[in-house]
Amino acid sequence: MIPSLDLGTYDVRVTNGDGERTTLRQGLTVKVLELPCKFAQVHFSFDDHGLNSSARGTLDSHMGCYQSDAGQISIAGHADERGTIDYNLALGQRRADTVRSHLKAGGVSDSRIKTTSNGEERPAENGHTEMAWAKNRRAELTAAQ
Repeated sequence: MIPSLDLGTYDVRVTNGDGERTTLRQGLTVKVLELPCKFAQVHFSFDDHGLNSSARGTLDSHMGCYQSDAGQISIAGHADERGTIDYNLALGQRRADTVRSHLKAGGVSDSRIKTTSNGEERPAENGHTEMAWAKNRRAELTAAQ
């Protein structure tokens, strides 16, 4: 049984079944576990919700982390400013759902995945250029421990 400990390194006192004792110096380290998949982002082509090879590669490179962690995974779909508000909300949702489907196909439990759409409301970059629009056509994944 390990009590709740602050972050740091601790000595561990061990007692064998025959009563012999020893101390393992710095035998326990308590630290914050940073998930390699804590945040990921994939991008989409204009007016598209299909995953390109780069997006699949990003998701697949984190798949082991998504499979092994027991926390929730939030996927937020986004769109650039072109199109109506309703259309962009629907497109953002399709993008989030596509990412969800890819994670499910990779063995991630559907019950751990939550999707939302932000449409055009939360741009990654402000601007009215193709460079800005390309950064805004995305899905963002956040994994919680």
